[in-house]
Amino acid sequence: MQKILKILEKNVEWLALALGAAFLIWMIYLYGFQKPVTTSVALQTGEAKLTPGEVDTKTVEGPVQALQQAMSGREKGPAMPEKDFVSDLQKRLDPDVAAVAMATPWSGEPLPASVSSLPALTSKRRIAWL
Repeated sequence: MQKILKILEKNVEWLALALGAAFLIWMIYLYGFQKPVTTSVALQTGEAKLTPGEVDTKTVEGPVQALQQAMSGREKGPAMPEKDFVSDLQKRLDPDVAAVAMATPWSGEPLPASVSSLPALTSKRRIAWL
């Protein structure tokens, strides 16, 4: 085992160089001598074999144009009613004046007439209210 390790340590540079050269030769073979990658695509005119660079142009020329023509020649859809959600929300968020007057500490200012005219709570009502 020690003998093999010594040989590997002595020749590690050449081993790395050989692996790099093998990878370079493999890439040259794949990109230089292999046929280009193609895929068969169904077009309106029939089926065609396209490379990755041609797929986008054929897609724009075929299905995209057909879709745009179909969308532009079509009438607008039915009218959709619009509900006013803001006013409902505004009514819920704006508190009643009497409720605000009762919720705040007394500042010495008289309460509005609608608040001050409320019936007084009796002891039974007070317990039930709590």
